[in-house]
Amino acid sequence: MIRQAAPEDAADIAAIWNPVIRETAITFTTEQETNGSLAADITARRRLFLVAGEAGAVTGFATVFRFRAGPGCARSLRRWRAGRAPGAP
Repeated sequence: MIRQAAPEDAADIAAIWNPVIRETAITFTTEQETNGSLAADITARRRLFLVAGEAGAVTGFATVFRFRAGPGCARSLRRWRAGRAPGAP
């Protein structure tokens, strides 16, 4: 099931996203997400932050946000999908 994310999903999203940040070079950041920063992002981008889940567990997420703040990227969005949680069907 796909639904809009809620601030209460922040810990589950961090558990999926942070290993990707920490253990790979495929993201544009080296700073891990905190539950507080994710909850704030979810609140700010409510309709643009989605989670996928099964049996009440968050198994993935998707969001978009401005890639760079400079005028050359004013209309650019960064698309991010972390995929499925380890062990998710």
